[in-house]
Amino acid sequence: MPASNTMPARDFMWDVLLLTEGQYVKRLPEADYGMPPWYIDQIFEEDRLVTEALEARGLRVGRVDWSDASVDLRLTRAALFRATWDYFRRFDEFKSWLHRAAEQTQLINPATVIAWNFDKFYLRDLITAGVEVAPTLFLECGDKRSLADLFGETGWNEAVIKPAVSGGARDTYRITAASASGLEAQYAQLIAQERMLFQKFLPAISGDGPGRGEVSVMAMGGKVTHAIRKVAAPGDFRVQDDHGGRVLPHQASAEEVSFAQHVIAACPHAAQRPLYHRIDMVRGPQGELTLCELEMIEPELWLRNCPSAAGELAAAIARTMS
Repeated sequence: MPASNTMPARDFMWDVLLLTEGQYVKRLPEADYGMPPWYIDQIFEEDRLVTEALEARGLRVGRVDWSDASVDLRLTRAALFRATWDYFRRFDEFKSWLHRAAEQTQLINPATVIAWNFDKFYLRDLITAGVEVAPTLFLECGDKRSLADLFGETGWNEAVIKPAVSGGARDTYRITAASASGLEAQYAQLIAQERMLFQKFLPAISGDGPGRGEVSVMAMGGKVTHAIRKVAAPGDFRVQDDHGGRVLPHQASAEEVSFAQHVIAACPHAAQRPLYHRIDMVRGPQGELTLCELEMIEPELWLRNCPSAAGELAAAIARTMS
């Protein structure tokens, strides 16, 4: 248990600190963000819902830049990851900070979970545990194989390449065996610097209609609370709304809920009871549910689509501090 949790409650300035990216600590003029106003509105609305749900339980809540060296985490009982979306661009700094922060306060989710989840090689553990994942080659930094070699080995016609540590579809590309030559030089630069994933492309991620797009199922305190469906823009495969994707209401089916629960249970850190999960899934070639990502660091949780889920998260946090 972190040392700070042994301090008497009166010595704490906050009960919960929301951790965010520096530019989102305070609301700035829209022009200062370089992104659409609606995108900024979503970030602040999500954190407002969490803050109000925590305060409704009598908890004192603050909101800080995770990397602000002036913030003493020993003065908070817990720190909740929210929009820390610059961590993968400052990865070495983030790893060092995570180690220090874990010694100062209770992190939600725990540091061991964060350290496991921020590298997409975690998917290998889930495959071993019996979770259906898109066929994937896990490529170590410095791998000498070309994209043509990888297509030759797998026999796939279409694939997606992505960094093992990333977010927001950074350096993520959909390629075919025929078009790979145009990306060979860029791929060679990437694999020389970081680990990569080479995944078989699942066509259901593209297009609209039944069984199309990516379904995200959210769970708070281990309880499935709500779901949404993300649909890529025409001609694209990236479902993120900042890449033109659409977020649609979705009622998770019994099959989708069961799959989400299976993924949560398969996590090697399930015994630590992480307080929030987002399980992204898509249909495979035979209509089977297939995991895209299990997000347990700082995922978009679409609480604005289901405000009661913020209450479930706040209740789970309050239980850990009772």
